[in-house]
Amino acid sequence: MIGSSGIEKALEAVLSENLDARLVLLKKNIAAVENQNLKSTHRLCGAMRLVISSVKSDPAVTSEQLQLCAEYSGRVRAFDPRRNPKPIEVAPKKDQLKQKQDPHNDPDYGRKFMAELEARN
Repeated sequence: MIGSSGIEKALEAVLSENLDARLVLLKKNIAAVENQNLKSTHRLCGAMRLVISSVKSDPAVTSEQLQLCAEYSGRVRAFDPRRNPKPIEVAPKKDQLKQKQDPHNDPDYGRKFMAELEARN
């Protein structure tokens, strides 16, 4: 798996390039994240969104490039870790644990306790 810090710098450096160069680099990096060759981080996704917004705000942008930007924006949103957090397992509440572990909640506790005492004597 490739580190994302170098890719972030490359994405920020490509902002001074022409629109096609920006879109090509963006496409390659999105594909690398989707193929799991590149780890998706929020900073990397932010750099990708920065490139997308720079292409959209350029006065020389064509309609095909705008369509690509919309597609790439959706793809980046799909793997951004802050927009799609991992599900968190909910631990049982302490009261529920005590209730399950407390032998005094067992209706047969007294009978079982007396049987254990008689068995010891």
